Amino acid sequence: MICPICCKNRADERIRKTAGGKVYEISVCSDCLPVAQELRDEGFFYYYKTRVQKTCPFCGRTFEDFLRTTFVGCKHCYDTFSKELTPYIDAVQRRS
Repeated sequence: MICPICCKNRADERIRKTAGGKVYEISVCSDCLPVAQELRDEGFFYYYKTRVQKTCPFCGRTFEDFLRTTFVGCKHCYDTFSKELTPYIDAVQRRS
């Protein structure tokens, strides 16, 4: 998985925060770990959870669904999530 902060490095460090009474855990790269640790709970929740709630108008899948499964729902997801998917696609194609 690619780091959601820099969208460049491999996310191999896990961080856990509580926001809104819920516990959230994400993976970030070692370079961005200090940034993630410094975010207040509200900032953590906003940055990592609200930005990924975009939904494909054709199939109803969210970007969070992609992060969990690494599968898009339909061909329209590529347009809907183009900004979010680009770092992942670039990373996969660089490894080839």
